[in-house]
Amino acid sequence: WLTAATRVWPYVSIANIIGLLVLGALVVRQTELANLFLKLQESNAIVEQDKREMANLLLEQKKVIEEKEQLQSVLKHELNKSQHFLRNTSDGMCVVDASGSVVEVSDVFCELLGYERDEIIGCHAAIWDLYFSREEIDQRRKEIFSNDKRVSFETINRRKDGSTFPAEVSAMPMI
Repeated sequence: WLTAATRVWPYVSIANIIGLLVLGALVVRQTELANLFLKLQESNAIVEQDKREMANLLLEQKKVIEEKEQLQSVLKHELNKSQHFLRNTSDGMCVVDASGSVVEVSDVFCELLGYERDEIIGCHAAIWDLYFSREEIDQRRKEIFSNDKRVSFETINRRKDGSTFPAEVSAMPMI
């Protein structure tokens, strides 16, 4: 009493079930791929935003570097101008730092003492000042730097050749 249609039914039924399972797996896989694609798009958007931010940072850095170079150029020009005025003044001038080391001198100062500029730069005033000891010179310098006002005094200077001459000193801090 089994007909041909009922004998085929169990096989179709299994094929349909397998097809549905495969289709279900494909749908799940397609959903996973779609989610991965969305994550990839989000990552790409983040990367693009990072690229824009990096480009902006690089532009800002370039501006800062250009401004720094411009300021350095202006500063160098001003330093050269100041150095030119100092070196060419008609008076003997000497610039010392807070530790007492000579950092710059005028040409007249070199002529008065008989030294070349490079022989004086980096030295202490004690090499030419006969009147005050090194300690007294250091004490006066500290007072001058701390009081921020002009101080005048007289001393005896010794030239490189050993000869001496009286000198009037006017000192004040520059910074």
